[in-house]
Amino acid sequence: MQPPQLALVAGALAATVAVAASLYARSRKRRDDDEEEDGGVARHVYRIVLTGGPCAGKTTALARLSGYLQERGFRVYMIPEMATVMFTNGVAFSDLSSDAAVRTMQRAILDGQLTLEDGFARIAAETRAPAVLLCDRGAMDGSAYMRRELWRDLLRGYFPRGASLERAERTLCERYDAVFHLVTAADSAERFYTLENNAARTESPEDARAQDSATQRAWAMHPKQMVFDNSSGELGFEGKLERVVDAAAKIVGLPVLPKSVRKFVLDAELPPAATFEAAGVDLTTFSVTKVFLQQTPRKPRTSHLSHALPEEESSYDCHAYVRVRTSVEGAASYGYVEVLREEAGDGQIHERKRRILRREYEAHLATADPRRKPIAQRRLHFLYGNQSFVVHQYVDRDLAILHCQAARPDGSIDFPPFLKVGPEIHDSQDREHFSAYDLALDKPSSPSRGTYRKSLSPPSSPKTSPTAKKTPAA
Repeated sequence: MQPPQLALVAGALAATVAVAASLYARSRKRRDDDEEEDGGVARHVYRIVLTGGPCAGKTTALARLSGYLQERGFRVYMIPEMATVMFTNGVAFSDLSSDAAVRTMQRAILDGQLTLEDGFARIAAETRAPAVLLCDRGAMDGSAYMRRELWRDLLRGYFPRGASLERAERTLCERYDAVFHLVTAADSAERFYTLENNAARTESPEDARAQDSATQRAWAMHPKQMVFDNSSGELGFEGKLERVVDAAAKIVGLPVLPKSVRKFVLDAELPPAATFEAAGVDLTTFSVTKVFLQQTPRKPRTSHLSHALPEEESSYDCHAYVRVRTSVEGAASYGYVEVLREEAGDGQIHERKRRILRREYEAHLATADPRRKPIAQRRLHFLYGNQSFVVHQYVDRDLAILHCQAARPDGSIDFPPFLKVGPEIHDSQDREHFSAYDLALDKPSSPSRGTYRKSLSPPSSPKTSPTAKKTPAA
């Protein structure tokens, strides 16, 4: 593809997104009561860039952040990486053999990036709901892939004559509330470095480290550039993801809480939404359907998870599933998840998630595990007493499990008074028995609210079942 063709692609993309945004804005009536409530000013739409070197975990981090923010009441809009869009739709590296071609390519990427971001931001602002744009790379990333002189020439087409390069770059940086830089696995975690999950990448570990450094420098001007390296100790990649989630929570104003998840069986039916509202608790509800697959993640020599072909029968320690999450407004998102237990160390379960398209989800259904039926859940997320709770209510049985994602350092939990909380699911055997993977078998012995006490193992010591502080019911 020649440079003029690249420019045509960028122009067509920009025109398509602009028209879509315009049609949406014109078709939606502005609500007078919302204008009065907000003083006629649209709600701020957060923009967070996720960038970094190759194989840094951006795809998984984007999926994790998207689910985390949606469960807390945010509308989430995903801005794809424009370079990947180009390279997976006809552009070849051989097309970029001259400075002119590189400049044209980077201009096409920047045009598409700015157009998509601004189009989605207008749509998000029009909804007047809390909203976040998660950008797979941002406007400054291009500077890490071209010489400084070419970058300077490129930006001259975007800013008034006489504007300095620094001013132009600062203006681009000001588009975003924060920039999260995930360091490539080639730096301090090389055994996990792979390019299997991105056909557009070809870098060696040495090239990946160099590109990572260049990308960090490209965004150095941003006041909220945050670097997430691979030094998470025993938590490994999961610890890296938790730090990313914590940082995002701070940016959008959510409380940052400990991420040690504890699970409890609810001893009574869930109260109606009006009960939550009367207690001043904002409730966000989703429906989730999980379908477990016959295929399993490959168990490699290391603990790295790769999207692999089937190797063995799935198990609680090693399985995969697809899920569809649907909001009350009917917006659906699709995901593919691999679950693998570390064979070394503490045996901790790790999950790797990625967003997929609806057609990919439907294709995966052809490989569904025939032994397991789909699991349908109603999920209710809420904050109470600076603690984060999620209820997993199973649609096909009388069972609801409360997940507390914010246990205090002393192990105590303040349960909301309108929930009747039963015993904790405290050890690995119980967690397997109450897992969606095991419940999907629909065995006669599967636990329910009336029989769960027979399914739970007695706590072996106070350490396995920390005390939980229960707020007296009203």
